[in-house]
Amino acid sequence: MNDDLRKRFQDAAHSVAPPPVAEILERARGVHQRRVRKVAGGGTLLLVIVLLAGFLAFRPGKSPAVNVATGPSPAVPAPTTTATSTPTPSLAVESPMPSATSAGAASQIPLQSVRWAVAVLPPLGCGYPPGSTTTAQVFQVSYVQPAPGLNLAVVLATCTAGAGTPSKGLYVYDRATSITQAHLFQTLVDPSLERQSYSFTVSGSTISMREAAYSSWNNVPQCCPDLDFTVKWTWVNQRYVGSPSATSELNPLRVTVTSTSPSANVGSTVGYTVSVADSGATPVSNVQVDLVLPLPPCSGEGCGAGQYALAWESGSPSCSNDPSFGEIVCRLADLSPGSSGVVSFTMRVETYLNPLTFQPVVFAVLSGGAGSSPRLSAEASATISVQH
Repeated sequence: MNDDLRKRFQDAAHSVAPPPVAEILERARGVHQRRVRKVAGGGTLLLVIVLLAGFLAFRPGKSPAVNVATGPSPAVPAPTTTATSTPTPSLAVESPMPSATSAGAASQIPLQSVRWAVAVLPPLGCGYPPGSTTTAQVFQVSYVQPAPGLNLAVVLATCTAGAGTPSKGLYVYDRATSITQAHLFQTLVDPSLERQSYSFTVSGSTISMREAAYSSWNNVPQCCPDLDFTVKWTWVNQRYVGSPSATSELNPLRVTVTSTSPSANVGSTVGYTVSVADSGATPVSNVQVDLVLPLPPCSGEGCGAGQYALAWESGSPSCSNDPSFGEIVCRLADLSPGSSGVVSFTMRVETYLNPLTFQPVVFAVLSGGAGSSPRLSAEASATISVQH
């Protein structure tokens, strides 16, 4: 490049003055503000989207749908949030409704919290008037676990009475829904059995209770039961089962009656066999078989006086007949536990009575009872048809 051309370029460069400093700053500020508005606008739009999504997902007053058969729909876990210096609005989330199973479990209370003097009233059947605040008398409560994971309450109680000796009841409960309501799992001793007891013992899966009871004779005083024995229940197949003595010690007499024929004609004879057995663990003595002869159908005053539908022909062993009272008495030897005795009768059909029932009553004394002579009775019958 020659000197003249170089001189022209230099003069042109010096003729363009640089922009003032204030103008440079003003341009920079404008660019900054445009960027800030852009960022702020995007953040506002993002916040609106988040709030709208939350409103649609969590509408107040609505509970998640529950399937009655399968329980609530699975809850979706809340998204993880990262704390920032900018606060975000909080949203209240309604908890899902519990399923039927969890609700039932939640409504149960420990058996130890139950007021048994109130909860045991329904099975006792005390007959208190409506609105009465009278409670039962509880003698003992034991909390047992006859099987792994199974918790039960065993309750011995009776009705509260101003006088007398009410019968006791022994009950097993498996759960409770309130302090006054419990679910009855099993009845071990019902008050209708008229048994007396004031305590029981638990050993593992076995319950033992000594009981006093009344023999089958009606003249035993209520104050003084004449039978005394121990009953045991063992946990078998998910329930308590009484030992054989639990059902036989109260009255071990077992009586059966059979006839030689299911029918007979008037004037013919019929044979009867009465078997008496001791099914308990205690001997019985003074075994006596009584038979009161059946009366024929009668209408009008004094009809058929001294006549019976059956007449005694013979009997053994040791039988006697009192024709004036129509009563036959036979005596058996003492019976040891598990043994039995037999009495045989031959009877004649005197008149038409259909059906004709032969019904002896057996009396005996239980040896080794609580009283001096606890007495027992049992009966059975056999029926035949009479032909003209």
